[in-house]
Amino acid sequence: MRKITEFIAVWTFVLLFSFIFQGQILSQLSYQSVDPDIYDKSDNEYVSLIAYKLPFRGENYKFYGTLSYHIYGRAFVGCKVHNTVIEAYHLSEQTCIETSFKILKSSRRKNGRIIKNHSKKNGHHIIFMTPMLKKKKPIKHYYRTGIFRVFKRFDKSGNSKQNKKVEIDFENMAKHIINLDVSAKMYGLRIKKIIFNRFFLDELYSCPSGQKLKERDIYFAKFLSEKVNRKYDDLFYVEFVDIK
Repeated sequence: MRKITEFIAVWTFVLLFSFIFQGQILSQLSYQSVDPDIYDKSDNEYVSLIAYKLPFRGENYKFYGTLSYHIYGRAFVGCKVHNTVIEAYHLSEQTCIETSFKILKSSRRKNGRIIKNHSKKNGHHIIFMTPMLKKKKPIKHYYRTGIFRVFKRFDKSGNSKQNKKVEIDFENMAKHIINLDVSAKMYGLRIKKIIFNRFFLDELYSCPSGQKLKERDIYFAKFLSEKVNRKYDDLFYVEFVDIK
């Protein structure tokens, strides 16, 4: 009995020592030094590089990509872009009644900062989901998981091939983009480009708010591959840039 007790005590000590030792090693391996320089000092101005996390939900919007938001951290933007998006949704409360907007994902971050020249960490782009209609009424609850979204197909008029009652809400999408453009200028930004299925642009411009959108001279990428067009049929990518 005594030998068994000693055996258990020894192995308890070994396991405890191993746990502590491994914890110290892992903490060293996961350690990342933090660069205290959180400002871009180009052009004799201080521009914050701090990454701001977009809210998960608001009165008329919500992040669709739960994993992107909580696990992968694809929800960060620069300060100006953060304010632009929140301002645009506030404006949309007045102009897009009963419409529920969705954000798919934005940038990642590193050590709490955005990385200006990194394509996935620059904090200047967001992928939005197009608002949808079902029986001509705004859809509030989308698919709970993105697994099913990839099977969605739309014809050139923006109608779902799987469910003829479902269609892209071009009118509220146009209003949303206009509100993003208005809000961007409030914070010293402009929309650099939008990527959206080029076959849908005629439908977007022909809706009631489409002419106002066209007059704002916002650049939509025109020469897109079939793969990119397919990807951005119910999504649209918006990239912002500082006004010079």
